[in-house]
Amino acid sequence: MTLAKKSFILTAAAAVIGGVYAIKHYLNNANIGDKSAPKPKPADYNESYASIACGDCTQSATEYYNLPEAPDFRFEDGGGNTMTLAEFFEKPCYLYFWVSNSADCDKEFAYIENMYGKYKGNINFLAMNLTGTLSDSKKSAAEFEATHSCTFPIYFDVHGDGRRAFDVFTAPESVFITKGGKVKYRKSGAINEKSIEKQLARL
Repeated sequence: MTLAKKSFILTAAAAVIGGVYAIKHYLNNANIGDKSAPKPKPADYNESYASIACGDCTQSATEYYNLPEAPDFRFEDGGGNTMTLAEFFEKPCYLYFWVSNSADCDKEFAYIENMYGKYKGNINFLAMNLTGTLSDSKKSAAEFEATHSCTFPIYFDVHGDGRRAFDVFTAPESVFITKGGKVKYRKSGAINEKSIEKQLARL
């Protein structure tokens, strides 16, 4: 073998070894191929922590990482005055959809009353009766309210705008909204007092 050929072979081998080293260095730094490396969350990512079968409905909890805008809608207060959800966004909000014929709502009104006494100065509470939907009415809601002696404000989704805006298919439904109107967390179905306080404290 001539000296020129030996020199060529050595040069080519050095180039191959150098290339392998460079590729290995890049992969190590970029974590490519490392399944344990954390992956970035897409812009619209949210994670459901629970999905529990409940007869013909589903109870679920959703934590939003990329906080979506809370949809605005119109509703009425006890005096029949029209209001909008966006009017309350100067503070965090606890939006609670309820009906008077629900055993869960019956229990949870006591939880909400306790939380209202603790957080009413810092958080807006909106107990939104699904009036005209899910077999409820203002009359039934008023009777329900009277038996619970609640001090937090009651509102009425008289035209179903709130139900449609938030895709509410069952009650109760809890929606926790940050100051400025971003949905942080929502829970379909029953919720306990500890969970309510945990989410209120995070707003």
